[in-house]
Amino acid sequence: MQVMALPGWATTEHVFQGMALPDDTYYVPNTTPDILENAKKILKSTTHPIKLIGFSMGSMVIAQWIQDVAIAPYIKSAHLIAPFPHYSQAQISQLNTGLITDKNHCLDGFYQQGFGHDHLVPDHN
Repeated sequence: MQVMALPGWATTEHVFQGMALPDDTYYVPNTTPDILENAKKILKSTTHPIKLIGFSMGSMVIAQWIQDVAIAPYIKSAHLIAPFPHYSQAQISQLNTGLITDKNHCLDGFYQQGFGHDHLVPDHN
């Protein structure tokens, strides 16, 4: 493994489509705590430092990992894509309300509004 790619909150490895990443890239499925703990174990099992690529929340996770002395030696480089998005209070309120009433529809709308790409909308099945 040469590269580990971490998606953002509620995104998948599809955010990395179109990037020229090596065939052996490890795509972290999502940024839930248990998945991230497993990704750290995988990172620490590598025989050489690797490149990390993070999108949105994935980049914020990488920024934390870089500061962790137990993990930093396994990181060759870090590429952070959109690490600190800014959402208006109105967008946050709308998202919170939507998550309560209809999570899947809300997330689909969030992807469309924020990214405008159908291929980024995850399959909720």
